[in-house]
Amino acid sequence: MTRSDYILNDDSAIPVMAWVGPSGDMIRPDVMHAMAEAGFNLSLSQPHANGVEKALDVAHKAGVRLILQLEGFDLGRMTPEQGSAFKLAKAQKDTIRKAVKQVIDHPGLYGYHIHDEPSLAEYSWIRQVIEEIEAIDAYHMCYVNHNAPVIQGGYGAGTQEALWRLFIKETHPKYLSYDHYCVEQRPQDVVRSLGPDAPNVFGGGTVVKPDYFASLDFARNFCAILDLPLWAFTCSTPHWSYPWPTEGHIRFQLMCCLAYGARGLQYFTYMGDQALCTLKGESTATWEIAKKVNGEVHAMWKHLKGLRSIGVVHNGPVWPGTRPQMPTPIEQWGADHRGPKFHCTGDPAVIGLFDNPKGEMFALVVNRNPVSGASISMDPSLDDRVPHKWHPLRPGEGRLFRLHADKVPEAVA
Repeated sequence: MTRSDYILNDDSAIPVMAWVGPSGDMIRPDVMHAMAEAGFNLSLSQPHANGVEKALDVAHKAGVRLILQLEGFDLGRMTPEQGSAFKLAKAQKDTIRKAVKQVIDHPGLYGYHIHDEPSLAEYSWIRQVIEEIEAIDAYHMCYVNHNAPVIQGGYGAGTQEALWRLFIKETHPKYLSYDHYCVEQRPQDVVRSLGPDAPNVFGGGTVVKPDYFASLDFARNFCAILDLPLWAFTCSTPHWSYPWPTEGHIRFQLMCCLAYGARGLQYFTYMGDQALCTLKGESTATWEIAKKVNGEVHAMWKHLKGLRSIGVVHNGPVWPGTRPQMPTPIEQWGADHRGPKFHCTGDPAVIGLFDNPKGEMFALVVNRNPVSGASISMDPSLDDRVPHKWHPLRPGEGRLFRLHADKVPEAVA
């Protein structure tokens, strides 16, 4: 295969990354083959300092590529004063370039981990490290992941928008990634205080954060305007208020990310005794869930990969940061129109809108409930007694439809 100027442009499969993947002695054939079997093709991993090439060999043979955590690439947290004055020393530059030259041609390499959830104070050193890497390797990914855009003050920039704009201006990223874990378990009294009709409350105390879709919309808009791939997360490890993930929880998060145009998916975390793979290398029940749902994602991607995200609307109660479906010209003015049209009815749903180079339009409709099944229709003109009017959806499940101007939407996947 002739490669392009950047690795993301050469992916035929959607990147599915194990965040906190196997590291050190755990980068071994059985663990890496199990990762690939579960539908993961990327791992954020930290090999032993003297075993980087061996780790890449093992991963590559298993069908996984690594985003490497290497000594001297992540310089950590800095105060605003430290960050503004920081300059890479010659020894630091030499360390970075030597490490890159060691692995640049290895087929098991996907990229280099730089930093996680930076504040404004870290942007200068991040830029300098990326410049050193890209001076000799502009093909592989320089991985930086951001905080969710939910904190006032923008981590030192004033607003979240200012923070992301400055990061883009400073580092010229080739993709954008952020994490926001949205499914929480709340006490019953807290759930009751949200009211009986709260659209983000589901059975048994499960709550989806009300800013979840606003965050997806924020990130999607940056990526759409700048034509950058969006990478987003699902939570696969119980911690804090985040419960043991069910199949519905994981499917809901991944499919919502896809509906908002994500081109890369990430699991937090892969390794851990309450994660997909224990610290001894044993697969868990959550691994089985990921294997099943990742299979659905890869099957969906065969139809999504050539499409462009052009909008997102919602059916059902509107949340902060969401948009309802717009009326069709027939509904608005009583007149028909030539473009593709649709009207999704039934249970609450996320509707990601896409087109392709031919001008055909598609809708990825996702059940907006991570706990229970739902049913939607893309042809509300049919009588309710007609069985093929309704499309049953499992918790968080998505269905892809091709939209037409002269006939009802057609199920594609």
